[in-house]
Amino acid sequence: MSAVRREGGRDSDPPRWDGLPVLVLGLGVSGAASARALAGVGAAVCAVDADDSPALRARAAALAAAGVDARLRCGQPDLVSGRRLVVTSPGVRPDHPVVVAASEAGVPVWSEPELAWRLSGGRARLVAVTGTNGKTTTAQLLADCLAAPAAGNIGTPLVDVLATAVPPSVVVAELSSFQLHFADRLRPAVAVLLNVAPDHLDWHGSLDSYAAAKARVWARQRPVHGGGRDDADWAVVNVDDPGARELAARHPPPGRVVGFTLAGPTPGRVGVADGRVVANVGGSPVDVVGVDELGLAGRHNLANVCAAVAAAVCAGAEPAALAAPLRRFRSGPHRLEHVATIDGVAWVDDSKATNP
Repeated sequence: MSAVRREGGRDSDPPRWDGLPVLVLGLGVSGAASARALAGVGAAVCAVDADDSPALRARAAALAAAGVDARLRCGQPDLVSGRRLVVTSPGVRPDHPVVVAASEAGVPVWSEPELAWRLSGGRARLVAVTGTNGKTTTAQLLADCLAAPAAGNIGTPLVDVLATAVPPSVVVAELSSFQLHFADRLRPAVAVLLNVAPDHLDWHGSLDSYAAAKARVWARQRPVHGGGRDDADWAVVNVDDPGARELAARHPPPGRVVGFTLAGPTPGRVGVADGRVVANVGGSPVDVVGVDELGLAGRHNLANVCAAVAAAVCAGAEPAALAAPLRRFRSGPHRLEHVATIDGVAWVDDSKATNP
């Protein structure tokens, strides 16, 4: 099996999963899910974590009961010897000694979402959301609009949803730059880029590397061929965000592109006109919902609504059917959550925000 370079090389699927020697690096939620899924298809799994805690010991014991060789306080580079695949957790940086050793030995390194996609065999349509800010809110909005499960960086490992006997027909995935960095074959039918700003530079090493990881969300999408567009995939891009515009220009989506904006919805975009969210995608403009009908506060959340509408329409939803789920939606705990009004001052809990 040829190597997957850290920058994103190409490789083929294993000739068979049964007996395949795999190393899972990290026993967090996604690592444990990867180990379980691999053991479920008969792989010979060694799962390791450099730390030790009561929670990790319980997780390791459960994995051992499922036939996984689970080890704590373990993470040396020689673990790569004899492995045919390494599945790494989001917190593991590309310069980790095990990852470096795997790359040098020609052993593919996958993220958990990449593993989920390989195990699913493309049986589900993936609607993926990435960006520096707003991923979770937009993914939850999309899941409600499409009546589909949400997984990935949002909390539930994607492998727990995709790598099942009968996966859902549509799955919404929140994908981080860490997960996308080690993704090669992952192919969303709809890929959403919300925004790009400097973040996680200690992990990626540079803004260019961080942005390139985000662009991997559409790197494997089906392209537009000649005059035929019916089988091409969709990219949804925030045309108001300079970082998103620049990334789309430097790493152009191969398929169809729809923009979203807080300005008027010109053809091929979802936008805002006269206090209404309007979808102008593939035909005449369609009034979706009034801005004052939404239960989300802030211009950034209005942009998230426009992104969700654009992605839902690209995924096949009727624009007019989106008003009800959009009106019902409320942010999760600690996301611009109103706590109290005291002496005329509104106190808001936004502690879930990951950067200023």
